[in-house]
Amino acid sequence: MGAITWPSGAGAPPGCGPFRRARCRSCADCPSSCATPRHSVTTGWPPDCNGGATRGRACAMRGSVRARTSRPCCWRPRVRLRPCSISRLPRRWRRCAPGSAGSWSPPMVDAPIRALLRLAAPLRRMRRRNGLVERLLSLDLDDAGAAAVARACAAGQRPFGAFYHWRLRQWATVACAGRMPAPRLRRWFAAIDRTPLARWRAFDGGGRGMLVATPHYGAFLPGIVSLAHHASAAGRQVLVFYDPPGRHDSNAVFDAIHRKLWPTADSGVRIVHNTRAGIGEVLRALRLGALVVIMPDVFERVEDTFLVPFHGGLRNVVLGTATLARKSGAVIVPMVAQPLAEGFDFELRAGPAIDAGALRAPALPDETPPALYTDYVATAQLFASIESLMGGDLLYWQYHASLGGGADAPLRTLPPLADAEVAALLGDPALQPPRSPACFLDEEDIDLMEATPCSTA
Repeated sequence: MGAITWPSGAGAPPGCGPFRRARCRSCADCPSSCATPRHSVTTGWPPDCNGGATRGRACAMRGSVRARTSRPCCWRPRVRLRPCSISRLPRRWRRCAPGSAGSWSPPMVDAPIRALLRLAAPLRRMRRRNGLVERLLSLDLDDAGAAAVARACAAGQRPFGAFYHWRLRQWATVACAGRMPAPRLRRWFAAIDRTPLARWRAFDGGGRGMLVATPHYGAFLPGIVSLAHHASAAGRQVLVFYDPPGRHDSNAVFDAIHRKLWPTADSGVRIVHNTRAGIGEVLRALRLGALVVIMPDVFERVEDTFLVPFHGGLRNVVLGTATLARKSGAVIVPMVAQPLAEGFDFELRAGPAIDAGALRAPALPDETPPALYTDYVATAQLFASIESLMGGDLLYWQYHASLGGGADAPLRTLPPLADAEVAALLGDPALQPPRSPACFLDEEDIDLMEATPCSTA
């Protein structure tokens, strides 16, 4: 608000023109009409006022102050409005400034929770476990879990307390997303996304279907929302593919955000659950050039997985992402949402596209199907790219405890697997899972899934 100038003169200009229309409960002689804006009120009292007979009483006029004993009821200060330049506003506020496309409402609606994160900044300097902090954050860490956290923090050269601060930040993100109304939530996600515009070209696809594979790493929830918003705004159909909440309770937050941000069927963004009908829906959409977001670092049964090198160890993964890409002719684009230093800010990082359909299997000595070979190679390339995008910061990965190893286990980026190494891994009987629709899809499976009604999730 501008500076306030108190009246200094007792004289009043003739008439009530300089005065705004006043509505006073206790003074019936105040001016009844005035068309002058509020900021042009001049000094003096209205000539029609009864000389301040109602001293000390409150005036109901909007924007007025409580009358003093030496002022009439309809008196109020003069307000000078200073022009506001958009260039003086914070950068993230300018998009919502007057005259822009947005409305005048700063996107910093997360200010209380952001202040909480600043107050909790000393947690990042803690070097040992703290039982009180773990109880406050509702963390259930046993000795094995604490050792895994220590390995992840050591990989990123961070103290143990960085894990506490990161879990608090995750809770704050879900809290903000759950409590904000849809317009503010859209502005908030746009404000915390620091992805350079040039990186969005990696998600173009050139008309082909695209499987964006992002792990449970960093700010994956805001990252998926931001990607879906940009892709749908560009006219592309977007599907987000994950397990139903009945299988994983934590996935209910995705359904809630989808209902809030994209409530109508023609919004361009759909949720598809990992069911037989959902797989058929994804295959059809990919063949039509849609963008599908999938999380490749989860599985339901370990019997359906293969082992691939990941961060100096071995990780159980399913081959479903590569199988969907090969069957639909889509490309796979690895992506991570890297958290930035302060607040909730993040940026999306994309790796080179992987064309699973272009891979060719060499002559294998055993009876390994060529499709199994190409799917495994594409999956190994996918996780090698994700490892490169993540760097050594395992703290932000939700499943860092699954890697195991000792405290001094080396964490390095492995070179691409040679054909002989892939053949040896595929030929190992211990790595052979039973046939599962999540890993293998033949033509009869595809026909059956496409005949199944689409998922309504």
